[in-house]
Amino acid sequence: MEKSIYRLAIDVQNASNPSGVILSLRHEVLPAVQAEPGYREQGTKYLQNHPALVLFMYKLSEMFGILCLSGDSINRYGDMEDECEKRDKEFVQARELSHR
Repeated sequence: MEKSIYRLAIDVQNASNPSGVILSLRHEVLPAVQAEPGYREQGTKYLQNHPALVLFMYKLSEMFGILCLSGDSINRYGDMEDECEKRDKEFVQARELSHR
């Protein structure tokens, strides 16, 4: 079963292998994000605010010991996690409809 990039971003929060996280980001998540209309319209700004990318960056920052959580970044992490959950549900629903 194909996972959405949002489910990958949520699941990667339990990862322990930086190489696996980086490979998933490079080969699965980034190409999917770059194919979205928002990326073509906004470029870097879109990447900086994409919930799946933000969660991947938080995880890599944690893995490499450079994560600094302040009140704002904790709130942002929670918001992005919620958005990934929402978008993953939409992905699953759309896939189920397309298989009917």
